[in-house]
Amino acid sequence: MIAEPVAPRTGTLPPLWRVRDMVTALAIVILAIALLGTLIAATAERGAGVNLPGAAAIIGFNIVIVATVLVLASRRGITLADLGFVRPRVWGPMPIAWAGAYVILVSYVAVIALLEALGLSVEALRASNTIDFDHDRLALVIVLAAATVVGAPLGEELLFRGLLHRGLRGYWRQAPAMSLSGALFGVFHLNPGVLVPFSLIGVLWAWAYEESGSLWTTIAAHAGVNGVAFIATLLFLE
Repeated sequence: MIAEPVAPRTGTLPPLWRVRDMVTALAIVILAIALLGTLIAATAERGAGVNLPGAAAIIGFNIVIVATVLVLASRRGITLADLGFVRPRVWGPMPIAWAGAYVILVSYVAVIALLEALGLSVEALRASNTIDFDHDRLALVIVLAAATVVGAPLGEELLFRGLLHRGLRGYWRQAPAMSLSGALFGVFHLNPGVLVPFSLIGVLWAWAYEESGSLWTTIAAHAGVNGVAFIATLLFLE
C-alpha cells in the first residue's frame, strides 16, 4: 500500500492496483454504459432529449463508477490518500490542466477548419458532446448540472486517473501509461467527434495528477471545463 501522494518519476511507481482490478472496473463500466443507454432510451420523450429520469440515470451511472473504484480499493486496502485525495504538492498543474484543455479543444477546432478548407470531409469530426435537454425545466437543469459538474468529474477522475492511470504506472513508465489511460478516457465518451481532443486532455490530466500528487487537481480542472460547457449550453444553445 502506498501511503504518500503520487510522485512523478521516470520509471514505474510501486504497484497499487492489480491488472484484474483494472479489467474488472472497465467491465463494470461497460455494462453500466449499456444500462445507462437503455434507461435513457426507455425514458426519453420523442424529440425532447434527456429528461429528468434520464438525468437521474446519469447521476446513478456516476455513483456506480465511484462505488466500483472505492469497493475495489477497499478490497486491496487502498486508502483515499493512496488514490490522490490529498492536498496538492504543487498548485501549478491545476490551472495548466484547466487552461490546457481549452488549448487542446481550440487547436482541434482549428485543425478541423483547416482540413475542411483543404476540401476534406470533416463531418464525423464535428460531432459535439453536448446533451440535448429542455432548458426551461429547472429541476432537470439542476440535476444535469449536478451530474455534469460534480458527478462526472469525481467518477471519471477516480476511474481514469486514480485507478487506471495509477494502476498502469505500477507496470509502465509515465509516457505509455498516460497515453493508454488518455486514450481510454477519449473512447469512454463514445463520440468520434471528441475522441482525439478528449484523449489528449486525458493525457494532460494524467500528467497533472502525477505532477501535483493529488486527484483534486484534475477533479477541479474537469469540473471547471464541464461547468463552463454546461453554462454555455444554457446560454447559447437554447
